[in-house]
Amino acid sequence: MTTKARVLDFRDHRRELGQNRYVYAVVSRRAQGLSIGLNLNPGRDCSFLCRYCQVERSAPPQAVPVLLDRLGSELEALLGLVGSGKLWQHPPFDTVRDELRRVADIAFAGDGEPSTSPQLAAAVAMVGLARARHRLEGVPLRLLSNGSGFHTPTGRLALARFHALGGELWFKLDAGTPQAYQRINCSTVPLERILDNLMLASRQRPVVVQSLFSELHGQAPTAAEIHAWVQRLLQVVQSGGRVREVQVTTVARAPRDPACRALGRTRLEAIAAQLRGHGLAASVHPGRWGRRPVLVTAGATRNPIDSMRCITANSSGGTGVALAQALQPDHAVHLLASPQAQLRATAAGIESTELFESTDDLMARMERWVRANPRGIVVHAAAVGDYAPRASAGKVSSGKASWELSLGPTPKILDQVRAWGGPDLVLVSFKAAAPDTGDQALVAIAREQAQRTGSDLVFANVLGRLGERVALVTASTHAWYQQRGDALQALIEHTLLDD
Repeated sequence: MTTKARVLDFRDHRRELGQNRYVYAVVSRRAQGLSIGLNLNPGRDCSFLCRYCQVERSAPPQAVPVLLDRLGSELEALLGLVGSGKLWQHPPFDTVRDELRRVADIAFAGDGEPSTSPQLAAAVAMVGLARARHRLEGVPLRLLSNGSGFHTPTGRLALARFHALGGELWFKLDAGTPQAYQRINCSTVPLERILDNLMLASRQRPVVVQSLFSELHGQAPTAAEIHAWVQRLLQVVQSGGRVREVQVTTVARAPRDPACRALGRTRLEAIAAQLRGHGLAASVHPGRWGRRPVLVTAGATRNPIDSMRCITANSSGGTGVALAQALQPDHAVHLLASPQAQLRATAAGIESTELFESTDDLMARMERWVRANPRGIVVHAAAVGDYAPRASAGKVSSGKASWELSLGPTPKILDQVRAWGGPDLVLVSFKAAAPDTGDQALVAIAREQAQRTGSDLVFANVLGRLGERVALVTASTHAWYQQRGDALQALIEHTLLDD
């Protein structure tokens, strides 16, 4: 069986890289580039057991000593490729999108809490020397931590060395009350200890606070819990701590606890606004895990002429299947596919598919899904036949000298979707214009479709030029992409899919 080559993108945050034990790499949405990670907890030992954590923790954690010589050799090999400029020629780094081909940071993160590792101070010193040796002092050092070990002698030494190298501490604080803290982080370390260590670190050097909020069993954090969290941060600042920024985040990938789901962008913005109202800088980083269900349509309708023949369009369903595959890790995706598209979907590993045939059949299946999911997301990429013949009973003989067909219009599915779902539905539609359509005219055609159908976003291209120029158009904005793949990626990452 052939193993599929790994693609480094936002969806893949595995702590693995070839045969390495400690050094890995991920593409960070937040840092907008490659993050070189150092895992000082290969035994997955952690002082927290966060419900949103993506690390597999079914087996008991173990305190496994870090072999510093091996960590150093793994880091040397990777930084050597960075320094020589050859990194992007080697798998899997050759799969990173062009605009993300930069080393954003070297980060202590991994499968547990780095501040509790007895090797942290030595590892920090080693990384500092390696970064200087390869003349990469411009690459930031970051430490992602809940701070639970900073009060110990080894933790204080590690923090001092890290700060001496100009490192940036990203400190986890998800709650302001002991009750919320225990419900979310499930730790034996008291919340007051975490807050004391945040104060200790932030008095030495400005910190970035990372706070993740989510729904748990359908319940979002209460207003009182958010208020308590804000007050804790204000107490840190008022007592001499320095907070450079607070990152308000939510669940982005499959969590340990399936009852944990992402908050929408609107709620995250409301939380960040409370901080900004007190003069604290805050940024919002939405996630999608467990949010809205998604319906994708792919392929072409097949409107029958007789029992053997049909009228269809020249569409393989490749675009719709590619979108369903890309969205599946973050959403519950259901694919409505033509027979040809269903073959592609099976090969792509799409988990939930349903076959459609005629325009009427596709419309009935779409209506049923949308009415059951009025707050879902519909990505309508299928090519729908605008005209269909009146089908003859049985099979028409092939011996006829000529055969005249009378075509009648089919229902405009796209014009009805919004009414089935209502105002909370997110609707993404597609428009292929005639080959001689200019850029300005294409945008105008797509905008008219958005206004007529209530589409939130229109993926627009000119027939025959799908691979070289695509526009994403809303009722008031548009953006151009030179390649189909770039446009599809922008669609997948569009803010409409975050809320």
